[in-house]
Amino acid sequence: MMGVQPEDGFCTPSDPSDLGRCLRLLELVPEWKARISEMAIHGREWAALVSHWEELHQLMDDEVGIDWSKGNSALRTYERMKAIQGHHRT
Repeated sequence: MMGVQPEDGFCTPSDPSDLGRCLRLLELVPEWKARISEMAIHGREWAALVSHWEELHQLMDDEVGIDWSKGNSALRTYERMKAIQGHHRT
């Protein structure tokens, strides 16, 4: 989003904690929220997650809140993330 190539590549969110950090960042920087689809060029897993981004956002928000204010375990969100990523691994 900032035009900087990270040394370790463009890692996808691997669990609800990572996803929550991404979602909270996008709330803080709304212009990036509209650009999340750009992450799809960084691999199959990113493309898969981006295509389900709103679903994952809603699922996490419903389950625990993106700030974890509604709970401390996001098993449904985790399982859905893994299902999406599992179907698109290289």
